[in-house]
Parts: sequence; structure tokens; C-alpha cells
Amino acid sequence: MHGLSYFLNKLLGCGKIKSPRRLPKTIVFFEPRCSGITHIDSAASIIDIFSKIFPGYRFLFYTEKTHGDFVKQHFRAKFEQINIDLPKSPVNRLEWLAEVFWDSAMMRKIGKKKPEYIVCMGYTWEIVLFAKLFQRKQKIVFFFHSIEKEINQRIPALKPVWWFWRSLEWEIKAHVQIVFGESILREIAKIRPKLRFKSLDLPRLPCFDGTAPINIASSPPEKFAAISSANVGLDVSMMLVLEKKLAEMPENFELHSRAIVDGEGKAGGIKIPDGSKIKFLTEPGCLLPERWDAYISMMDFCVFFYPSNSYLFTASGALLEALGHLKPVIALHNPYFDYVFDKMGDIGYLCDNLDEMAVVIRKVVLNVGGGGGGRYNTQRRNIMNGLKLFSTEYLADGMRSILSELDAPSGPVRFV
Repeated sequence: MHGLSYFLNKLLGCGKIKSPRRLPKTIVFFEPRCSGITHIDSAASIIDIFSKIFPGYRFLFYTEKTHGDFVKQHFRAKFEQINIDLPKSPVNRLEWLAEVFWDSAMMRKIGKKKPEYIVCMGYTWEIVLFAKLFQRKQKIVFFFHSIEKEINQRIPALKPVWWFWRSLEWEIKAHVQIVFGESILREIAKIRPKLRFKSLDLPRLPCFDGTAPINIASSPPEKFAAISSANVGLDVSMMLVLEKKLAEMPENFELHSRAIVDGEGKAGGIKIPDGSKIKFLTEPGCLLPERWDAYISMMDFCVFFYPSNSYLFTASGALLEALGHLKPVIALHNPYFDYVFDKMGDIGYLCDNLDEMAVVIRKVVLNVGGGGGGRYNTQRRNIMNGLKLFSTEYLADGMRSILSELDAPSGPVRFV
């Protein structure tokens, strides 16, 4: 058509017409539930991965305003931000129906953009089920931060959420479901082997210049911090027990907690006893990204108290945050932590119980067997080298391979 118009215009002397400007292809990122600083690092990392695979594409990010602002400002991610008002958590059936309507309306709205891909940073079962029923030819990437809430439950078929779990078994070639780590795939296979998931490690943008040499510690570590936000009350209670087990430590030894002490002297809902020397945060502003990075940078070790049945179906952003600041880790064994240690080597200590954790900390602080000197520096070098496996540059290759499988047109839903 354009060639005919061009010929007629030349023949009639109408002059040269300009070729229509081609708009870049579009990828839409959608965050349906997170607000504020929640998961801003993983959101920025996912966008960075796609920018390496699809340079020159137009990126649209549908997100709650403060969430998008933090992603853009703190990580300098490049995208066009489209602010959305997230639905309120439903407390009755009417509000639940409103949430279902909002989720389906958003997916329809995004689909009308005719993007090359829709990338759902998080998920709700309503969004996944809607896409699988009505957007089977649209290429969609679903990232599952966690699916453990209902994976062990037997859900009656009359409940709508049953169809969500059933839909995760459907073979839809235009869709892919991704969990963050091979350890999670293995745990899923033990319980629901028919669920169709791919694995991509949780990406982490580094909090340091990877080209610069690390500072070599000349003295044993002194500051140990619990930085997880998953269960602050558990961390506080475990930290208080650990403090008792670490009596008569050197004066320079410090235990820190990310918990904030309120006006009643409680942190994470736990009353802090008089005489405790644990250093807690004093106000919420300490958790803002810039101040939080500075806080972790002051620490020597990051400590985690998750029990052994934790992180079966979830990756730990807090663990990668600690490693992203080149901080070795002391933690209890769990499947995901074991998986990361296996990939990266000697990056800290995994313990069977709190007593063993106390013994490890004492040896590190007192530099028994060199654990607080040369080994500490070796652990930090191992972290720097191992983080390449979680870098967006490295994971872009894995993501590219996953996306290559979506190029085929989608066929009908097939049950297996």
C-alpha cells in the first residue's frame, strides 16, 4: 500500500511522502501487588535482564507509584512508568469480587497494548487463571516469588483457586512460569510433579563496584546483624537467646537487629529485657534504600534464623542482599541456603541449631583457627566471584533460552 501511494504521489507531482516512523516493540512489566520498597531490587534486576536481551525496546512498567519511583531512583532502571492504584486486600466476598474484576481488567488493558511480552513481576491466582483462559496467544512471563501458601493443601474443586492450581499444569506454549532457583524446582517436584515451572536464579544487582578490589579486613569481625524482614518477631526472640549464649564476649562484639523498638520497648512485638546490649533500629527511615545500604555496609556478618523447613518454595532476597554487600553469612540449614552455598562455595557458615551458631560466632570473633582473619577475607572473595552467577549479565543468557521456547504460537490447553 505504501509503495502504491508513493508511486501515485510521484506521478501526480505531490512530492515525496515520508515513510511512517516505526515505533519500537513494547514489553510491559506488571507489578500487581507490591508497593513501596517491597521487592524493588528484584523488580529492577528483572527489568535489567530484559534490557540486555532486548536493547531498543520500549519498556512500560505498570506499578504503584512509590514502588516504581524507588525502582527508578535507587537502581536507575529505565522504563516508562504507568502508575496504578492497587486494590485493597479483600475482607469480604464483595471486595474479593472487586479484586477479581480489577485483576482481569488490568490484564485486558495491558493486552490491548499488544506487547511483545507481558512480564508479571508477581502474581495472583486470578491474574494467572485469567491469562490462561483468555490470553493464550499472548507471550507472558510469570515470576513466582513464593508459592508455598497453598501448595501442600488439598483444595476442593468447587473453589476457584483449585482451577488456578490446575492451570499451572496446562501446556500453553506462549506462557512460562518461573521460580527463583533449582532447589525450589526440586521441592515442587516432590509434591506436585505435574506443575510446569522453569527455573532462573533470583537476580541481584550488586551494591559495589565489581571492578574494585575489596577492602581486606585486618582484624576479626565484630558486628553481626539480623537483617531479614520475613519474620522480625522470630529474629528478635532468637537474637535474645543468642545473646545469652554469647555472654562474656569481647567489648567490641556487637549484635544488631533491623527491628525497630517502639515506645513500649518492644521490637517485633517482643519486649526487650533491661540490660540487653542488642542494637536495634530507632525509626522507620533507617529502612529506606540509601540508609539501609549504609547500615549493612557497616556490618561484618549477616545472621539468619530461619528454621530448616523454611525456603522450600521461596528464594531469599535477604540472603542475596547480604551477599550483594559482600557480607558472609551465618545461618541455619534450609534448602535454599544450602543451594546457594553449594553454588558459591565457602561464603560463611551453615549450622544445625542455635548452639552451633553461638559456637561459630565465638570462634570467628576470637579468631580461633583463623576463622575471623584469613578465612573471612577468603569468604568475601568467594562471594564476589560467586555473585557473577546471580548477575543480570549471567542470567540474561538463561532468560533468553527460556524466552526462545515461547516463540511458537500457542496451541489449545492440554491437560496432562
